[in-house]
Amino acid sequence: MRRLDLFLIVLGGVMLLLIAIFAMRITTHVPNSRMEMSRVKLMQLSPETREMLRNLEHEVLITYYVSGREHMPSHMRQLERQVVDFLSTLKREAGGQLDYQVIDPHDDPEMQQHAAQQRAAPFRVRTVTRDAYTETSVWSSLQIRYGPHSPAIINGVSPDHLPRLQQLLTGQIEQMKDPRQPVFGLAVEDGSFRQFRQFLQLYGEVVPVEVHGDRALPRELDALFWMNPGEVSSAQISRIRRFMESGRSVIVAGSRHDVQVQRVGGEQRFSLIQADQAPEELLAAFGLRPIDGLVLDHFSQTVPGDPAPRPVRFMIRCTARNQDFRAMRMIPNGNLLFSAATPFEFDRERLTELGYYPTVLATTSDRTQIQDMKYGEVDLLSAEMFSGDPTPRLPLMVWLRPNAPWQGSLVAAGASSLFDDRLLMEDGFAHRRLVETFAKTFGADDRLVINRTDLGRSEPLPTLAGPSRWIWRAVCIGAIPVILLGVAYRRGVLSIGRSPSPAGPERARALPLTAGAGLVAVLIISGLFVATGWRADLTANQTNVLASATRDYAQAARDEHAVNATLYISRQSSLPPELRPMVRRLRDQIRDLRRAGAQIDFSIVIADDLTDEERERLAEERRIKSFRFTTRDEDQTIVRTIYCTLELNGRERTERLSFTSRQSFEHLEFRLAFALWRLQTGREIHIAFASDIPRLSAAEAFHDFQQRNLLAPTGTDVYSQARSFLEAHDFRVSHIDARHPRMPEDPVDLIVWMQPRRDIMPMLEIVAEQLHRGTPVFLAGQHYNMQSRQYRGQDFEVVYWPQPQVLDIDLHLFPQLGLTVKRELVFDRLKFEMALDTQVNVAAGEREYQEQISARSFQVRASASSFDRFHPAMRGLGDQALPFPAFIEIDKEALRQHGLTATPLMTTSDQSWRFNWTGGWIPERVLNGPNGPDARADQREANAEANGQLNWSPRLPLAVWIEGTFPDLAESLEGRRHDATDPIELESDEHTDETIATSQLMLVATSHLFRNERFGHEDYRSDHFLLNGVSVLALPEALAEVATHRHMPRGVDLVTAEERLRWRSLVVFAGPVLLIGFGSFWWIARRKAPVHPDLRKSPAETNEQNDLEKR
Repeated sequence: MRRLDLFLIVLGGVMLLLIAIFAMRITTHVPNSRMEMSRVKLMQLSPETREMLRNLEHEVLITYYVSGREHMPSHMRQLERQVVDFLSTLKREAGGQLDYQVIDPHDDPEMQQHAAQQRAAPFRVRTVTRDAYTETSVWSSLQIRYGPHSPAIINGVSPDHLPRLQQLLTGQIEQMKDPRQPVFGLAVEDGSFRQFRQFLQLYGEVVPVEVHGDRALPRELDALFWMNPGEVSSAQISRIRRFMESGRSVIVAGSRHDVQVQRVGGEQRFSLIQADQAPEELLAAFGLRPIDGLVLDHFSQTVPGDPAPRPVRFMIRCTARNQDFRAMRMIPNGNLLFSAATPFEFDRERLTELGYYPTVLATTSDRTQIQDMKYGEVDLLSAEMFSGDPTPRLPLMVWLRPNAPWQGSLVAAGASSLFDDRLLMEDGFAHRRLVETFAKTFGADDRLVINRTDLGRSEPLPTLAGPSRWIWRAVCIGAIPVILLGVAYRRGVLSIGRSPSPAGPERARALPLTAGAGLVAVLIISGLFVATGWRADLTANQTNVLASATRDYAQAARDEHAVNATLYISRQSSLPPELRPMVRRLRDQIRDLRRAGAQIDFSIVIADDLTDEERERLAEERRIKSFRFTTRDEDQTIVRTIYCTLELNGRERTERLSFTSRQSFEHLEFRLAFALWRLQTGREIHIAFASDIPRLSAAEAFHDFQQRNLLAPTGTDVYSQARSFLEAHDFRVSHIDARHPRMPEDPVDLIVWMQPRRDIMPMLEIVAEQLHRGTPVFLAGQHYNMQSRQYRGQDFEVVYWPQPQVLDIDLHLFPQLGLTVKRELVFDRLKFEMALDTQVNVAAGEREYQEQISARSFQVRASASSFDRFHPAMRGLGDQALPFPAFIEIDKEALRQHGLTATPLMTTSDQSWRFNWTGGWIPERVLNGPNGPDARADQREANAEANGQLNWSPRLPLAVWIEGTFPDLAESLEGRRHDATDPIELESDEHTDETIATSQLMLVATSHLFRNERFGHEDYRSDHFLLNGVSVLALPEALAEVATHRHMPRGVDLVTAEERLRWRSLVVFAGPVLLIGFGSFWWIARRKAPVHPDLRKSPAETNEQNDLEKR
């Protein structure tokens, strides 16, 4: 190509680019100029909207409260123009009956007060400032006034609202013009629940619905009540999903068990029967798993008896204190009766995938037990009714709330007795108020409007048969490569059937032979690697091969320690696609153990080939049961019932490893090595797990509940995921009630205590005694739980209040040992992002809860670079997210006097600070922090004077390992049990006691990272942190090394804004600069290199020469 042609092409491209830029600038000065290419067009009004605007009976005034463009984050800077253009279109079409105004209250306090009076509220968004994420409050609310009707408000208008904005506005106007009653669907299998149907009709229209048929659910429904659904098919689950995606909600109730009551001789007799009315497939599809067994509760229904009333402990009386309906429109505030209920546990992975957040509405009490289910007649006074394994509070009713406000929600109740005719109208229960709560929450005006925002969702494609699916996949995958090969052949790039290039005929002939030989060599080498099991591990910690300790356990599994391994599994075709590579990895790991020296006789049993009787016997005798696994295949939600259990037998002992999820395979090497250790030693690791439940402060309970004649909720078990995680890794876990602690009869290897809360003395006595005897302890707690709130009286500005958690361990035991968990707030510029439930107080006694993304300085991110990498408890850990932590002050001299040593395991960054909070909201200056730790001394003094109590405190300890001989404090603690504010004075223990042993304490200054909503987060693996701590504390050193044998990315410490800009500039410009340099070098080299004579010839001359050679 000639230089002039190349110059003209480049010049033309530049001119076209400039024309496009100037055309875009010109269109910004033309009102309402827009080219809409999406399926949903904002400026194109629907016929229904035009008809509604022409028939307005009153004037409509729409007020848009919005921050200026300069205050908006980048993704929202065009929002005002888009909304205003749409309002202009409505105004033109309405013929003078509709007007709008735009108000910017961002920097005007009077306008902010006016907007707050109109119930408009700002919300927090993330923006990028100096190449770093920061938070800011912005306004974007629409108020609709229609004649004499009460105005409607839409807060938090964002770009996500734009496709639905037309229908939202018109829907609000239609609802004010002609209020519509909600329509409730009721699905029951028989003619029961008649009184429930009649009572529900007080709040809206009730329509009978047949869910088990093939027809779609009626579009006019706003909510569906589904009683005792039983088994649910994949097609029905898909219909329910589409129903909820359209904004509707589903309330489903049912249990695995039922109660039959017979009156014999004037006496009531109870029998438990198998009902299978719980929609287990439906619950599994939405991330809920039923818990096996019969739940017994001290707070239960009683029946008349002689000489005293007899408790029916499986008929659970859930009191108002064990309920939490604050996020709904009203509160039942009374007893709810769950008859033979089936409680739930959460599948956090599935919930995260679907985008649902679980809110527990009702739980059992602190005095709950669970036992194996036995059907038949029940003797209420038998010992079996008062025995069972103690458990924490179990969820009886769960509300799955979507992250997207356009979707509907799901309420799952563990028993249908809440809506049963026999109990609905009975005094002493709040079942009618419960129905009213659901009706007013899911039938509210805003939900009715959202339910009618139909975006014309495309119907799912019909399911293709096997051959059709493979054909279409082949076409979609292979079409583009085939087209590219054809184009290449057409242009002569491929020399198939043509004369080879004169520059290298020998090379062209040898190319296919060379490529084929290389492919064969690769296949042979790969086959040898697979056959021999050899693999190259280039990782720094050798994480892709067995750990040395694992090989030692494998070599010990010989002769009398030989193992028989049986894998009970479903067919390959029945396994979910996600589990198939995991199962192959399990088989490969067993082969690796055998190569390492283990004598393992491995066999596979296909459970699908067994008869029903054999499977029942397998479940009863060997406790090997099937489980449900949910997958999403295109638009179909498939719930499979499968087997995947490995049974290991050796030395008259059996170990069973269940693999019910992808996470259960994550620490596969550790689980196998742990099982071999248990088989060889005959031991198990017993963990006593104690935790308290979140509670309201005294001020909150009085102001929000007691003044309104309501009972304050006492919370639910927020550490159930952590407890289940340890059980899934084959630890034996026993629940300890922290308020009424009682240690198990069997010896305990470790105590885990999550979030101590006043009164801590009973549990603290046990912990002190166990530490003195040599039992290690893992303790995590924090002083405050940060709450985000917005108040109408403060113009709905977001404020933060630290809710006291009355940790109290800083008053007893630890300060005298030389450790203090300081009652101060910790802030750090190294932070992370999380969702905070924001309480919006729109009016007196009226609250709304919104989930807002926050990245404030009290959300501390502990970088892996700040960990003690030499300590075994911190091996293989990535960055940790620590919400609202405290910090630990260490007095090394006091520790030394008691024979203890302390090692900080993780710290804050260099730019952290602390604040001695005494009340009120957290000032914004405290949230922003000082100017920087590298400021000069005079600047630091000025900052300290300006900020009051605000001081720089770099590298604050957040987790500490304490080891040594702990003193005996049982008598001292017993004497101060009733004085919770008196610190303990210790005396040096100079005498020698043979029973005293060395022990370890791992103290973490926050517990929030182990709560259900944070546990196992994909970016911040607190589950790894817990497993590391538990393993190093309770297991032998070699086995703990296997538990921490994993690869995690190295953490990056705090990077300043200037450093980020430098690195980003380097990353952005390095590539183009290298390409330009390489191109220049190549161009210069080609100009200097000699040219082959054949290459100077034109294509016609080359073809002529080839023809002469052929002749």
